[in-house]
Parts: sequence; C-alpha cells; structure tokens
Amino acid sequence: ETPQGKIRLIGTHLSLASLERWKEANNLLKLIESVEETEKNPLFLMGDINEWRGSAKLLKYLNQMLIPVATEPSFPSFRPLLRLDRVWYDTPNLRVSCMTLKDKSTRKMSDHLPLKIEIDFPT
Repeated sequence: ETPQGKIRLIGTHLSLASLERWKEANNLLKLIESVEETEKNPLFLMGDINEWRGSAKLLKYLNQMLIPVATEPSFPSFRPLLRLDRVWYDTPNLRVSCMTLKDKSTRKMSDHLPLKIEIDFPT
C-alpha cells in the first residue's frame, strides 16, 4: 500500500533469442493493457530483459510505452559490464531511482547483481 494505491509489479526474464524477446515483450504489454482497474495503481515492469545493446529496437519500443529508469550494469556479477536488468514504470508523477547492489555477498548470489529501486511519491 502506498500514497498512490497498491503497486503492481511484473517481474520477467526474457528469452536470449531476439524474436522471442519481442513476442514476450508484446505479450507483457498486452497483459498490462488488459488489466482493468477502477483506480489506476502504479505499475512497474522489471527484470532480465537480455538486451545488452542500448540502441536495440526492443528497448526503444519499451521506452516509448513506459517510463524507463536509469540502471547500471548488473551482468556478470563478478565484473558487471552489461545492463541486462531493466526497470520501467507508468506513473509520470513518481520519482524513481535505481542502484545496483555491489558487495562480496551479492556478487556470489547470482550471475546478475540485484537492483534496488527507490520510489518517491508526491505529497
């Protein structure tokens, strides 16, 4: 529960294959559009998008459909070089920031570093 209502979260892990990623992303966007609520609650889409090229058409498309959050490289965890993990949201009046958690313990948890999302709600 937040000042803006409940937050809706969609966590995903898109395919390594480019065509599959497009299909999966379109299915996620259809899911988002199909959810009918009387009260619009903030929505966040996040996860391993498996797209490392910043100029990729898929990222540009998602950036047009939702508001992107600046993320840092999170893969591979032992020496993060690629921004595979991404975050988007749909509520313009929020301030959202993201940081990659980098320490000995998080580097051992997975091949990706975890992201910490902070949301400031307007007062």
